Amino acid sequence: MNKPAREQSPLAPYRVLDLADESGVFCTKMLGALGADVIKVERPGGDPARRIGPFYRDQVHPERSLHWYTYNLNKRSITLNIECKTGQELFMRLVKTADFVVETFRPGYLESLGLGYSDLSSVNPRIVHTSITPFGATGPYSQFKGSNLVCSAASGYMYLCGDEDRAPVEITTPIAYVQTGLHAAAGTMMAHWYRQRTGEGQHIDVSVRESMETQILPHPYIYKVRHIIAHRGKMGTVVPGNASHLAIFECKDGYVVSGTTISTGRKALRDWLASEGMAGDLFDPKYDKVFNEGAPVTTEQKDHIDGLFQAFARKHTREELMFQAQRRKIQVTKLHDVRDVVEDRHLKERGYFVKVDHPELGEAITYQGSPFKSSEMSWQYWRRAPFIGEHNKEVYAGELKLNSREMVLLKEGGVI
Repeated sequence: MNKPAREQSPLAPYRVLDLADESGVFCTKMLGALGADVIKVERPGGDPARRIGPFYRDQVHPERSLHWYTYNLNKRSITLNIECKTGQELFMRLVKTADFVVETFRPGYLESLGLGYSDLSSVNPRIVHTSITPFGATGPYSQFKGSNLVCSAASGYMYLCGDEDRAPVEITTPIAYVQTGLHAAAGTMMAHWYRQRTGEGQHIDVSVRESMETQILPHPYIYKVRHIIAHRGKMGTVVPGNASHLAIFECKDGYVVSGTTISTGRKALRDWLASEGMAGDLFDPKYDKVFNEGAPVTTEQKDHIDGLFQAFARKHTREELMFQAQRRKIQVTKLHDVRDVVEDRHLKERGYFVKVDHPELGEAITYQGSPFKSSEMSWQYWRRAPFIGEHNKEVYAGELKLNSREMVLLKEGGVI
């Protein structure tokens, strides 16, 4: 299937002004992948996110950040100092041509510059202004600073991560910011739908912490109903009184995750172990209720069954265990590392990975693609992430009609 042009994508007629830091760039990446013209507004000298590693071939440089490459595909870049009067005037001219503004400043900051929602909507009543902050624009924490770590901790998510005999740990990827990007994009699209019906724009207030709260469901409800606090366990969240079925097992070439005591697969698991003479005492009458009647499994029984399966797993590879288990309707899956994911034949066959040309590097880089497929629209990458101010001339001279002298003066004055 041929790659469609950006103009055929659902958001192709629309423009986004992106003033977001790393907490909001996944939102604008999604809008750009759906066809929007995303203009990344960077401070003169470049966005601080360009200093986030790792870097292409370990070349520490603002134009070589792989983090920047990943989260800024499809975007154009202009530089602009919005803290000076001339920069504010230029930004408001751009607002007249825009449909969305996405930003991550502390509540009240843009208002202090005359660039708050009321100011933007006065020149463009249809503008959808999405603000992303650690704790939201209102409430006692609204002025608090935050980070991926802070918001993961404040949401209760981090408390559930790690082993129960150690302190909580942070997930090594920026999950709070990715989750927030998803919610911010959804909220932005809801506002866009409303605008399509009414012609009116609006302000969207997105909290990183509240976005992460959705990751701990249903545990707040369990606490409210049963006054039970879930805690960390070897296989994720543990609710006291509920035995966890899942565990990690070592095998010949890595690890697998298995639910050895899930009721629908217990008998098949016992037969599988018996086929290689490794079922131990599981056919003893004391286990009849567990395997024949689906009785609840005690912690001691699960530990014993897991021990037998662990000895069995060490004799096999991950794929042997996973595919044999699939045929027997037992839950076993490979535990992938990053190399496994990149080389996974299933993802390759579905066309999940996408190559994007980087002419300045003399090669194409492979990126993760769309997490969904649609019969009517697609998520695509049309261009690599931009250089610092790469599109200044295109936007300021081409669209705002500034002449070369004005451009020089703006640059010399630190405006662009």
